[in-house]
Amino acid sequence: MNTKKQKITVSLSSSNLYAQHTGVTITSILKNKNEDEYIKFFIFDGGISEENKNKLQSLMQHEECEITFIRPDTNILKGYSTGLSYITNETYYRLLAPQILPNEDKILHIDSDTVVMKSLITFWNKHFGSNLVLGVKDIDYILSAKRLGLDKYINAGIILLNAKKIREEGIVNKYFEWAKENVNIIERCDQDILNVVLQGRVGYVEEIYNTQVIYNSSNEFERIKNPIIIHFVSSKKPWSYLKPLNYTKFAKEYFKILKNTPWKGFYKEYCFKSTLIFPLRLLYATGIIKDMLRNIFSVYNSDDKKYKVWTILGIKIKTKRNNKKIMQGKL
Repeated sequence: MNTKKQKITVSLSSSNLYAQHTGVTITSILKNKNEDEYIKFFIFDGGISEENKNKLQSLMQHEECEITFIRPDTNILKGYSTGLSYITNETYYRLLAPQILPNEDKILHIDSDTVVMKSLITFWNKHFGSNLVLGVKDIDYILSAKRLGLDKYINAGIILLNAKKIREEGIVNKYFEWAKENVNIIERCDQDILNVVLQGRVGYVEEIYNTQVIYNSSNEFERIKNPIIIHFVSSKKPWSYLKPLNYTKFAKEYFKILKNTPWKGFYKEYCFKSTLIFPLRLLYATGIIKDMLRNIFSVYNSDDKKYKVWTILGIKIKTKRNNKKIMQGKL
């Protein structure tokens, strides 16, 4: 490393399934960094294959950077539900980052469902003040903050961690102590844990540093024209929903970067499958296939809530609901 360059420490978490997307995130960071920056990438390895590790390592060939793989001890995570079907255990690694990287005073953790559009230096140079973490308010921050009784609620996908102070104050242990005692109220996985335990020491930064994109949703992030970091926060990622009917905003930025990675062949495969399945998606969008599926099998409550109505191969059957459970509010 050239000591005259400014070092930025970036941590990412990835399983083998997310290796391609981690490659896109890293490539976008390198493509947009300034010449006087040196990026230290630490990838928290959730089971990445040797083939994909080699592909990720190949991204260093022409850039001033280093990539280190670390396999965290996951025993501490046993017994914690991720809460959302598309969230994996790797998402909890950000809570452990200051402990996993004991020699780093500051860590910028970035999710692998992101594309970086400009240098990270302005975010990296933000001042913590008395805060232990800096981030952008979550897309559902009002509801989440109210649910947990907080003044602020950040999205944990892109956060700047005051790692030195977090270690000094034993915060990592506090995360899991609180989680054990409050497992029944955790809805947003590690994000809830981080926001509650660090309450009062959470600082907001501008939305350009975590422009949260949800397909077909109107929200305050939609007004952002020149984001620094694009974050695909919902389960509908650019690579998993076939265009043009399910086309996530900024998806083209993901594919633009993808073409400069060892996974560039995925784009041709994606386009080929999109073409094949387009007629079916068109029919589904118009409601024709939806109606067909409902007639094959569906279950719903009657208007008076006394019956469940089952449709099986076009035949409707009514079954009486459990009135006792209805009175208790369990159904």
